[in-house]
Amino acid sequence: MKILYVNVAADAEPNLFSLSNDMRHLVISVADFREALKLIEVEPFDAVVIDEGEMHPGTIDFMSTARRLRPELPICVASAWGEHLPMVLQTLERLASPVEVY
Repeated sequence: MKILYVNVAADAEPNLFSLSNDMRHLVISVADFREALKLIEVEPFDAVVIDEGEMHPGTIDFMSTARRLRPELPICVASAWGEHLPMVLQTLERLASPVEVY
């Protein structure tokens, strides 16, 4: 599996890479949403993982743009912004593809 990892929360990267290495996934790590969108336009990925720790203001815009570019691409957000979940869910419902929250 080829995963695009958008690392907005710098402290989480070692955990994802150790997990991905154990499972033999290829993970491409980028530090910002602009770089991630450039890669989504030119490279095939099986999934995107966004690790942001706290709510990042560009997350919703990134997800919306990524969905327009690649509607079939699963996007997973790892975050600590649980108190903002109702607002985020309302926004996610407007994206081009279905969103599942666990």
